[in-house]
Amino acid sequence: MTFLSTLFYLSQLFYYTQHSPVLAYKIIIICVFLMLIFKNMYGLFDFSC
Repeated sequence: MTFLSTLFYLSQLFYYTQHSPVLAYKIIIICVFLMLIFKNMYGLFDFSC
């Protein structure tokens, strides 16, 4: 899954969880955690500027 498709998926999640902020925050934490794992394992994402 590419970075753009991941952003699209996250935007869909935010749309469906806009009435449940707690769930949205949990999803954000999980996604950040997964991205850190992928960055450490594969180096696919580089957020440094």
